[in-house]
Amino acid sequence: MAHAAWSAADAQTASPADTTLAPVVVSAQAVPRASSLDPNLPASVSTFTADQFDNWNVTSAEDVLKYAPNLAVRKRFIGDLNSTIAVRGTSNSQTARGLVYADGLLLSNFLGNTWTYAPRWSMIFADDIERTDIIYGPYSALYPSNSIGATVSITTRMPTKFEADVKVQTFTQHFDLFGVNRNFNGTNTTATVGDKLGCFSFLISIDHIKNTGQPLQFATLAQSKTVATVADTPVTGAYFYNDQKQHADGGAGHVGARASSARSKRE
Repeated sequence: MAHAAWSAADAQTASPADTTLAPVVVSAQAVPRASSLDPNLPASVSTFTADQFDNWNVTSAEDVLKYAPNLAVRKRFIGDLNSTIAVRGTSNSQTARGLVYADGLLLSNFLGNTWTYAPRWSMIFADDIERTDIIYGPYSALYPSNSIGATVSITTRMPTKFEADVKVQTFTQHFDLFGVNRNFNGTNTTATVGDKLGCFSFLISIDHIKNTGQPLQFATLAQSKTVATVADTPVTGAYFYNDQKQHADGGAGHVGARASSARSKRE
């Protein structure tokens, strides 16, 4: 009896006071369509749906990636055919270190590994994209070894009823440098018609972009220190530009001449 009484008293002394923890709430938002990716994929994935980029300025397919974390799209102007992607650890000139798929179809161009070998974005109509999944990191067991940077998986949609849509976008920018002082304008016209007839669905889309972008290249030449003579040929069209960094270091300025502007036409 004495031993039992001691055990009960000791247990009462050793037990800590009851503590009530604050409730933990875990929530998730359902997506309109299940992802085509493996749900047990051991990688970081970012997902964007049509409800999100419907409120963005999307003119072509690569624009649905503009706000993706740790990913940059090299798009110099609207309609740029050399829009490449880069993630942390890769650059815009290493296009072979990333994969872009649309409904399982490879859009990446592996004929080279530089900015001139961008994915074939024109094969996708921007308004047909339902969701975009971005997988970060190399997972060549699921994808080719080019997935060392990131893998972009684009899923398009199909209509569930009759739909028709026409959209016209206009854009402009002002550029004032090296003797160029003007507005550069462009338009994007799209039309879509689709329907579902029993088990058969179809979606027909037309997209036309016409745009003139700002000058992208300038021919530069260091200012000559040689005094001109009467026998020299006069040259016009150049604009003097003070390079602030070199000017602060005591260096000479540069003379810049305007080059051709960027033009794009995508159909």
